[in-house]
Amino acid sequence: RNRGSRAVAVSRSLAVSRSLPPLTGRQRPRRPLRTMWPFFSRNVGRGVTAVSREVLHQMSVGTLNVHGFLNGRGEESFDAVVALLRRADLDVIALQECPRKDADRLANELGDEWGAVAYAGNAIISRLAIQPLVDERRPPPVRSVMAIIISPGGRPVEVVCVHLDHRREDLRIRELRGLVAFLNNSGSAQLCQRNMLWLGDFNALTRGDYGKAAANSVAEVRVTNGWEPPRFEATTVITSNKRRAQNIGRGKQIPGLGFVDCRSVAARRTGSIGTCRFDTRIDYAFMSKALADSCEVLSSKHIKAMPAVSDHHLVTANLMLQ
Repeated sequence: RNRGSRAVAVSRSLAVSRSLPPLTGRQRPRRPLRTMWPFFSRNVGRGVTAVSREVLHQMSVGTLNVHGFLNGRGEESFDAVVALLRRADLDVIALQECPRKDADRLANELGDEWGAVAYAGNAIISRLAIQPLVDERRPPPVRSVMAIIISPGGRPVEVVCVHLDHRREDLRIRELRGLVAFLNNSGSAQLCQRNMLWLGDFNALTRGDYGKAAANSVAEVRVTNGWEPPRFEATTVITSNKRRAQNIGRGKQIPGLGFVDCRSVAARRTGSIGTCRFDTRIDYAFMSKALADSCEVLSSKHIKAMPAVSDHHLVTANLMLQ
């Protein structure tokens, strides 16, 4: 794709970020970014807007658990991650198990136009203009980091990098409840009405991914590893468009969020369904109803990254924004 290096100057008032300083192209603050906003890593406010006519309003996003930059064999894999992300040619990338210093380093390796926001082992790096959604004085309740991306065409999109608990569905549900409450308090509109992307390692299964035989196989693996049996409540809550509370077992309920699984609606899907070393899909790109109603998912890819790069595959979605 032919992307220029001219920066965008954006001073739009955003309901979700009224307390944040205005976003301004490549302008550098006089003080180091870390002293201003602990969530900032580098080049916040920088981004690219020159886009060829053929790709105008397209935005490619991805998520990868980098496993602390150790591959599936326990070997250092930073250079391999850089090479993988360069080949993938993404605009926005959510990273889990990624220390802040490594998010800075990765953005530097990818190019001067890349910026990064990081917190609590999660990071969002972007070559589009990026601004943190919250600051460390009011941190999110779960392992997550949040940013506003100015997409091609100027539309603000809230991107949330999520990493849920890896063992217990009940805890994942509790984390989701906390995240939803936090995000509802950060904006003037409900989540379904906001342009929002959730990217990350949700450690959660989707019922429709598995037939009976596959589900039995997953159950056997989980018993062998001392995990709970397969459960599907977390992704059901995320994708259910039912406003009434969803029954999640043990007498507990939570309203459906109405998000859309990008892979389920993609015009083209490539790669095996599994995204982790247990060959189950636990890494996702979800979009809010408002965003789904105004864009098309051109493709969804599960790009091989195991075992040479990480213990997860890279999950991507290419969006055409109206």
